[in-house]
Amino acid sequence: MFELLFLTLYSLLLVHSSKGLCYEDQVTCVRTMRQVLVNTSYYWFGTSHNETCQGSSSMSCDNPEPIRLSLASRLFGLSDVHNKTELTALTRQVKLAFVTFNSPAGSIFACGHNFKIPEVANYIVDPLRTMAISSWSLQKVPQVAWDSPNNQTLYTVVIWDAGHYHLHGLYINCYQSSLISGTTIFNYSAPSNPYYISNPVVVLVIPQTVRLNQSSVAQAVEAITGRHQGRFVLSEFRDQFSQELSQRPSHINIITLEADPFSVQYYKDKFVVDNCALLISRLTPLHQVAKLSNLSMSWGDNSTESTDFNNTYLTSLALNLAVTYNTGDFRVEYCCTNYSITSGMFTANPFDESPVRSAVVRLRPRVTLSPMNMKDANRYRSRVYTLFMVDVAPAVEAGQSNARYFTHWLVTNIRNGDVSSGDELSEYFGPNPIIP
Repeated sequence: MFELLFLTLYSLLLVHSSKGLCYEDQVTCVRTMRQVLVNTSYYWFGTSHNETCQGSSSMSCDNPEPIRLSLASRLFGLSDVHNKTELTALTRQVKLAFVTFNSPAGSIFACGHNFKIPEVANYIVDPLRTMAISSWSLQKVPQVAWDSPNNQTLYTVVIWDAGHYHLHGLYINCYQSSLISGTTIFNYSAPSNPYYISNPVVVLVIPQTVRLNQSSVAQAVEAITGRHQGRFVLSEFRDQFSQELSQRPSHINIITLEADPFSVQYYKDKFVVDNCALLISRLTPLHQVAKLSNLSMSWGDNSTESTDFNNTYLTSLALNLAVTYNTGDFRVEYCCTNYSITSGMFTANPFDESPVRSAVVRLRPRVTLSPMNMKDANRYRSRVYTLFMVDVAPAVEAGQSNARYFTHWLVTNIRNGDVSSGDELSEYFGPNPIIP
């Protein structure tokens, strides 16, 4: 089996948006959100799960309750088929919870690059769009507010990963439409997602009929997560407190997450998955080349994809490429002037637009292949790969499908992840600004 490996150099721009489009028309927004809640094909765990995951062992496809296809069925523990009418009724009166994030500007080092994170001021979560800010900006407890017609009513607020059943925050006895007024049962932890598959984290506001006992709720949370290997099954929690909690939530919002540099590096550091290649696949040059060359590629196409990013992910990726150049002392005379390059090491950074001297990349680099999914280490070694390094600038700049490409290196029959084991069909020729 042959797979194609790409190396592309460009920069990734993170876009900061202060307000979601949903709030321009809240009536339509809430109506659409209610439809999303009962839609069995909207998220990855819905009717497209088998096609999307195809038996993958990836954490992104780890589905705790495959029979629950919609958000509503996961929230209430009811069947999408046999209780469809009931689920629709339960969500019909749901309103929008206002979830707001604030975060100072900062920077993160991820995938070999230093990404600058802009300040986030009053970013309001839009339930119908993928988050347009970095997961790094979600680390502080969000402001959660809702309209309450009765100031005497107490509420429980749950922040819950509806895809993988991880609890990200639980507060009881909240009043005056404010999260911070309540008692913390489970401290807030920022959600993140290192995969291209959109994953929903639900913020749920549930009216209480009485004041809840802090100790009883804490014990219930511990018991539920203990029974399910750390997962929090929300329907079990609601069943256990069916007398103290309203049958239906009053307000909901949905934090929809996709991979970003912070989340990718976070899970890479945990030796779970290294999805840096996913971020590279969103860079514009690869999309331009794919379009001009009519290359057959599998791109992500999520209905919740953020409009703040122009490009989708390449979903067929399995490996990361690390390209490192070692340069010795180098001197050359050009136009009666002597130039020199001191020895050093240079690692290709696809997110950096800074120009690189041709002398630095004149010698064949060391290419390291590594599986994106740490569990696939043995499987990828049994496959055979082809690697090529190509100058795409002539095609991209010309904007024509018949424009020329220049091959700088071509190696086939690479086995065991060792490039030196392959057959070099085209010797390495270092990139330079002169287009043949």
